[in-house]
Amino acid sequence: MNKTKKTTSVRLDIADLQIDKAYQRHEYINKQVVKKIQNSFDELLIGVITVGKRQDGSMWVVDGQHRVLGAKAAGKKSLECVVFESRGAEHEATVFYELNTQRTGINCIAMYKALLTQGEESTVNIQQLLEKYGFAIGKKTGEFGAANTIRATYQNGVLPRVLHVIKESFGSGSERWKWMFGSSHFVQMLTVIYSRCGEDIDDDRMALVLARMQHVDYQRMASRFAGTTGNRAVKIAPEFIESVYNNGLRKNRITWER
Repeated sequence: MNKTKKTTSVRLDIADLQIDKAYQRHEYINKQVVKKIQNSFDELLIGVITVGKRQDGSMWVVDGQHRVLGAKAAGKKSLECVVFESRGAEHEATVFYELNTQRTGINCIAMYKALLTQGEESTVNIQQLLEKYGFAIGKKTGEFGAANTIRATYQNGVLPRVLHVIKESFGSGSERWKWMFGSSHFVQMLTVIYSRCGEDIDDDRMALVLARMQHVDYQRMASRFAGTTGNRAVKIAPEFIESVYNNGLRKNRITWER
């Protein structure tokens, strides 16, 4: 596949996003998936949509058709997108094929590094925050493989605090890192918590309870919501607050309104 140039991250109006039925699986749209996204819409968990911008300026969804349809059904007006310069439907079909046949964690990592190399503003800001706390995007121990999750945390304005508590509780290369960060929903959970009730969270206490938390305890809690589509972290978050963060607290307990 020829290299795709000038990738940018931008927020686009859903009304401007088109779907090319020539290569998209339009006849195979899973209406149940679209309905679940609509009913439990959370942009934190949607991630970014891959869009090809053609020479005439039109925007075509290459990856994220179900998410776009679900967001539209939920009444949302815009979504965060990664846009590349498209040479037309054939080029987009090639990108679509590559994304859907070689989809591994490296895709979002490679996209992140491409945006960083290009100097895309939000990616540069994310990189500076990661470096400040001794982290990086990658696949090694002590690195975040879920680049899109980190981007969503940044977009929610809570990345510095999330990185701080992770640094304080896990360090940047401990063995505990491997099991806690093997699933992106852990960072998503922290992002949900800080986005919703960050003003009431004591970062020192958060770091302490995370440092004390055992792998099996978190896995047991998370397993209750295994198979949940689109909102697993949202469901884990109140369980974590009520059974872990609030445990032993008499004052300054967090009340999570479900």
